[in-house]
Amino acid sequence: MRDAFAHIDEEFRRDGSVSYTAQVFRCSVPGCQNAAYFKKQKIRKPPEQLAKMATNNGWKIDLKKGQHLCPTDNEETVLKTPELTVELRRKIFREIDDCYDDKKTSYVLDVTDQSIASKLNTVWGLVAKVREENFGPAGPNPEIAKMEKDLTALALKAQAAEDSALRAAQQAEEATAEVAALRKRLEGMK
Repeated sequence: MRDAFAHIDEEFRRDGSVSYTAQVFRCSVPGCQNAAYFKKQKIRKPPEQLAKMATNNGWKIDLKKGQHLCPTDNEETVLKTPELTVELRRKIFREIDDCYDDKKTSYVLDVTDQSIASKLNTVWGLVAKVREENFGPAGPNPEIAKMEKDLTALALKAQAAEDSALRAAQQAEEATAEVAALRKRLEGMK
């Protein structure tokens, strides 16, 4: 079961010999497998209560959009620990510059702060900081952009199939009319 509005999953878990159902926040950073589990008693805990509990454990929770960040990826926590050296700033800048579309003010398809951070072996919060200071917004979610591209291609394919079907229906009507005319003519000849 899933609380779609608050982006909270439910999962059956086993802890040794004890089985239970847990309400779960999952980190929204691509590739991150971190999750916060809260044992469900007889009734589900309200989303606001779970969010407060997760926040106390270092999570950043967004109940409306589901953009939950684990303590490892929580920008506020992450940015307190690593140092943005001049050398690292330059590396990040160069990488973003190679992957950023100034006209669209966004990354090119499939590039994210997280993918650049992974490539440079740093935290995504530092990449986001350099991008925001020097380039602009990250742009749309690459998965959404890919889905929109696929949807457009599929809509064009559907339109072409519909046009083809309409042409075939028109040809069938014309052939049926020709058959009827020939039958009438044949009947007149008999």
